[in-house]
Amino acid sequence: MKSLNKIILGIFIASSLLLCPGTASARSSQLNLNHKAIPSLDCVHESESKLIFPSGNKSMYRFYAKLASILNGDDKTSINIVHIGNSHVQAGVISCRLRDDFQSMHDTVSGARIPGGNRGMVFPFKVARTNGPSDIKFSSTGSWSRSRCLSRHPDAVLGLSGNAIITSDPRATLTMTVPEKYAFKQLRLLGYAHEGVRPVIELDGEEIAAQGGDQATGYLFTLPHAVTSCKLEFQGAGQGRTMVVRGLVPISQSNGLTYSASGVNGASLPAWLRCDAMPDELKLFNPDLVVLAIGVNDAAGAPGSFSPEKFKERYRQLIARLREVAPQAALLFITNNDCGQSVSNHSYNSNTPLAEQAFLDLAREYGAGVFDVFRIMGGSRSAATWVKNGLQSHDMVHFTSKGYTILADLLYNALVDDFTQYYIDNYSNQ
Repeated sequence: MKSLNKIILGIFIASSLLLCPGTASARSSQLNLNHKAIPSLDCVHESESKLIFPSGNKSMYRFYAKLASILNGDDKTSINIVHIGNSHVQAGVISCRLRDDFQSMHDTVSGARIPGGNRGMVFPFKVARTNGPSDIKFSSTGSWSRSRCLSRHPDAVLGLSGNAIITSDPRATLTMTVPEKYAFKQLRLLGYAHEGVRPVIELDGEEIAAQGGDQATGYLFTLPHAVTSCKLEFQGAGQGRTMVVRGLVPISQSNGLTYSASGVNGASLPAWLRCDAMPDELKLFNPDLVVLAIGVNDAAGAPGSFSPEKFKERYRQLIARLREVAPQAALLFITNNDCGQSVSNHSYNSNTPLAEQAFLDLAREYGAGVFDVFRIMGGSRSAATWVKNGLQSHDMVHFTSKGYTILADLLYNALVDDFTQYYIDNYSNQ
């Protein structure tokens, strides 16, 4: 029976690798991927920092097969990670760190590495007058309003970002600047406009028109050369004719690992379920791994205010939408952190352990993985210790930059460890 299982596993891995064109024929049997150094702090339970798979990690095999293929010489394969969450993600500290970690993955012996791909989806949070990642710069002219999924009746059809900025001002412009390493040759504008409104890019004195213009795919601009900055104008806006911007995707047209993060302050599962255009936009990214970190706001409140069954049912609705367009994507849940009942009520939140169990139940149901931040912190009532050590904010919900950085590095290390074991199991005899 063991021999039969081994044959079946071999067939599965081989078929997964066929999905990665250009796979090198020669493979190293050893792998020594770089880890991130974690500060030695009693409040950080590093032994709990691992990916948990209640029903096994086979759902990760396709994703891991792509990583292995690139590390073994395939330069034609791209990997896409999409991370969806709340304020922990919107701030950009943990997401920017994870992006840097994943895009710096390399074998410390052979030197083989996972090349960085595109920057991933961005949203102009500054124009929406709220916080966001610091690596992308936005400026604007004209008058803009904001819509987000927290509203029971959003002012726009929302998508993967959970946000939109809206203008009907003929003077409106939007300028984006990215770091040199994310210089782009194409730009996809996610969103839609009233008939008669036409977004264009002004570059080197030339006007560049877009291809497309539907809600599902947005507008795609092809530039004459790579740039790090561009300005969008919206011809025809005014007199009730509006432009809705849900996000921007700078595309370098190079292969590698692309990490897109989408977070909304205060968002819960009901909020994300209002994002009707999410499936269409997610399809554009063709994700290999979807990281789901929604739950802190769902479980906020007094004892008894949280229903694990409702929580799981709402997640099932969201996952059904995701799997409709990305059926082969691996799923990884990030549990709630230990926290107070809200940012203003620091009383112990007894709902957090219930949410943790709900995440484990969902992972078992969907063959997914879990990164258990609750255990890593030390479980119930551990938030105060993280605050004392400067890792968690005094609001007892959010983390400091240092805390987010540690959590990102721990997640990266946990994924590296699980992938390395997969690699040893499947390539050590080749």
